[in-house]
Amino acid sequence: MTRDCDPDQRQVKNIFPVTPSNSPDGGGFTGRFIPDSVCADAVVAGTKDINKMSEIWTMASFARNQGKLAQFELFTFAFVANPSRFFDPDSDTKIGRPIDLCYKGAKGFLCDQVRRTTDRTGKKVAFNSPSSPFNGAFRDISPSRFVVRNTGPTTIYTNVFGTRFSTTAFPGSIKQFISGNHATDDGRIDVPFRNFAANAADKIHSPN
Repeated sequence: MTRDCDPDQRQVKNIFPVTPSNSPDGGGFTGRFIPDSVCADAVVAGTKDINKMSEIWTMASFARNQGKLAQFELFTFAFVANPSRFFDPDSDTKIGRPIDLCYKGAKGFLCDQVRRTTDRTGKKVAFNSPSSPFNGAFRDISPSRFVVRNTGPTTIYTNVFGTRFSTTAFPGSIKQFISGNHATDDGRIDVPFRNFAANAADKIHSPN
């Protein structure tokens, strides 16, 4: 994961050993940008708003035949604006809760909502309560690049990671299909944020 509350303080952290150990590195295309305890401290200090505790997941799917015949690329950004967690290396579970920052003076609309609920009920809002606005359900997904170019075979074979490409089967290969056409959309497609917990009757809460 990469710390994501300040571009100047981004830091890659290995939380657990890579599994399987030969998994390919996504390089600059993929990653998990997740807030951590450094972000939380800045929020409590008032130098960051609680909205900075968002998550960004970047994904890339591609298959290329050495740049010759077939090419498929899809780059996607997924955003979670109100996650229920952040990485806390000092916690027994390695998880901290943004809602707890609200009771430490964190600024922002979501914390204002939490404090109003507490003022009305006399109780703190639990992180997994349906009353918590930090339920991870306010999301957006933005495909930023889509490319399909193929004037060759429509059946290909790859290994489980998609890092080996062949037009013939090989031991352990996965049979895949790619369209025989030419389509390109290099422009970013912005899908508006949607609150999947907007209906209070659904009682959506963390984890979900």
